[in-house]
Amino acid sequence: MRENQIYRETLFFETFKKLWKDFPEKHHIKKDESPDFILTVNKTNIGFEITELTNEKNLSQDYPVKEKYSLEQKILHRTK
Repeated sequence: MRENQIYRETLFFETFKKLWKDFPEKHHIKKDESPDFILTVNKTNIGFEITELTNEKNLSQDYPVKEKYSLEQKILHRTK
């Protein structure tokens, strides 16, 4: 399971790098445990922790698709 988690974190971080239009060209990235990645640019370290949104309701509770979509949109709006 840990290998799967590392793979997913790496995939998410690589996607993040591609989406960041001004991602520094000269950098060093170290895979770590906490934070998940350490980016070093000009002797400055920036830590990245990969997290995922999970449904806080129990499996027996109904989670309408509209409610989930609305929450995802709020999160995306805030992160932009």
